[in-house]
Amino acid sequence: MNICIITSSFPSNSHDVVQAPFLVDFINGLKKRGHQVFVFTQDRIGEKEEFLKDVKVKWFSWIKSKKPLVQLNLFNPLDFLRIVNLFYSGKKQLLPFVKENKIEACLALWVLPADDDPLLGLVSGFGYLPIREKSLTLFHHEEDYSGSQRRFCGWL
Repeated sequence: MNICIITSSFPSNSHDVVQAPFLVDFINGLKKRGHQVFVFTQDRIGEKEEFLKDVKVKWFSWIKSKKPLVQLNLFNPLDFLRIVNLFYSGKKQLLPFVKENKIEACLALWVLPADDDPLLGLVSGFGYLPIREKSLTLFHHEEDYSGSQRRFCGWL
C-alpha cells in the first residue's frame, strides 16, 4: 500500500533526533510490512539530507520561520501570517502529491503543545483530505515520547 505520512516534525537529516524521534522507527515498521512510504512536510530553514532509503519526502514551500511551529503565536501578526500560509500552501500542494504518487492511505502526525492549543481545530481540518483514500489523524503531545505511538503502530 502507498502510505503518505503528513507531519510537521520530519527530521532534516539522520542526526536530527529532536524532530519526532519515533517517526523513523514508525516508517521502518511500515516498510517492513511491505508498504511504500511517502512523507509530506513543510520546508524548513537549513539543509535537508535524504537518509531513509526508498522514502520520497516532499518538503512543501511556505513562508518559513526560524521558530519551531509550536512556538508560533496567533496574536503576533507575522506569526499569524506564517500559520495561514503554512495551511494554505500545504493544502494546495498536498492533493497533487497524493495523486502523483497514487497514495492509498494518509496518516497525519502532528506534534502539539501539552496545553490547550488553538491550532488543534486548524490542524484537524488540514488533515482531512477531499479524496477517496483512507486518512487517519494522530495527535500526541510534544513531551510524550514514551512509546505510545509504537503501541499504536502494532495494528498497521
